[in-house]
Amino acid sequence: MKKYLIILVFILMIFKADAYAVNMNFTGPEEVTEENLSRAVQGQNKKTDQNQAREAIVRPKLEYTATGLRDPFQLAAFQTKSDKGKDTVKAVVAKSFPKLTLQGIIWGSSLPQAIINNKVIRVGDTLESVDIVDIGKEGVIVLFAGTEYKLITQQKSLKQKEEL
Repeated sequence: MKKYLIILVFILMIFKADAYAVNMNFTGPEEVTEENLSRAVQGQNKKTDQNQAREAIVRPKLEYTATGLRDPFQLAAFQTKSDKGKDTVKAVVAKSFPKLTLQGIIWGSSLPQAIINNKVIRVGDTLESVDIVDIGKEGVIVLFAGTEYKLITQQKSLKQKEEL
């Protein structure tokens, strides 16, 4: 029974493919006549006109020159060769850590805040080129020049000095 059903489905698929092929217009090559030849020549003329139009488009020449700019892949302090061929090191002036005074912390809320140099700041803020990383019960963690520092309130620092 399954065998006959499979054969029947296969035969139906063949008939359907034949019906589809009949609906398509399959024709052999046309004979070369004056009419066909003139249509072909007109089509070629249109293509050459389009090619000429494409050639007529003049685009400006763009050139990227990065002269005088620093190389982003070089380190901050790098070696260069002087005119005499000796290696010299260019020194980079390091910025000193700015004077920051932590005056208060609000750490128990969902949005912790701190008062530094009489300014209210939050995590993610930047104050005098110092990024605020974390505000907690113990103090404020800041990031300056790739190094993390911890700021504590003046009262805590006084208590720590008294304990010593």
